[in-house]
Amino acid sequence: MSTGKYLLLYFVIGALSIVFYLLNLLGVFSTMYSALHSAVRPINLVFSQIYTDLRDRAYSFLELSRLKQENIALSEEILSLKEKLLEAEEKLKRCKEPSSKGSKRDSQPFKVYSLEIVDRLGDKRGVIVTICSSRVAPGDIVTYKGFFIGTVAQKHGSLCKVDTIWASDFKKYAFLEKAKLSGILVRKTDGLYFDEVLISNKVKGGDKVFIVHPKLGIKLYVGEVVKVKDPLTGAKKIIKIKPYGDIDRLNFVYVLKP
Repeated sequence: MSTGKYLLLYFVIGALSIVFYLLNLLGVFSTMYSALHSAVRPINLVFSQIYTDLRDRAYSFLELSRLKQENIALSEEILSLKEKLLEAEEKLKRCKEPSSKGSKRDSQPFKVYSLEIVDRLGDKRGVIVTICSSRVAPGDIVTYKGFFIGTVAQKHGSLCKVDTIWASDFKKYAFLEKAKLSGILVRKTDGLYFDEVLISNKVKGGDKVFIVHPKLGIKLYVGEVVKVKDPLTGAKKIIKIKPYGDIDRLNFVYVLKP
């Protein structure tokens, strides 16, 4: 590069330096920075407000979830206390009832025992419960508030295994109250069904299902119809039943003994 070009380059650099120096003295750069900062500040405020709102909503959601869990726990505890209160009232009632031969209690064709569920077993056969009593025997009917729960199947000492309506191999002869039809209650993988009803028969939702005690002849309700459907193939209706009882919420049951 020739000497003239070097001199021109030095001149340009020097001129630019003088210009930047003068601009700095005049406060041009400070003004530009202040203007840029003022323009960006509202955007920062908007993002800060959005962050605050999202944070508050997240905290509110977590608090609502916690309160919901506490409410569920309290509801279950209240239900458990109610069941224990009912059991205590039943025991107190039995203690107050006269034991004379002429009493109404002795005139009943069966005895009622209130027993605590000591174990629940969920296996390949479904849900089986264990009760403890030396007074019951295989074949005795197990109920809760008049609802059929199951039948005593096995006894080992004072421990009795109860095959419930939640057991996978449950099957029992039953009746539809309004439709005046008989059929077979069967436990399937997705629930309890009322089988052996022809599609020509009329069955409506809400119809009550009951069994009859084989020895006492009394009516024991099991549940009610929640779904009625005609099959794509076959001649029998698909009738799904919702049991009145809930095995997970029961702490005690009643055993009817002839």
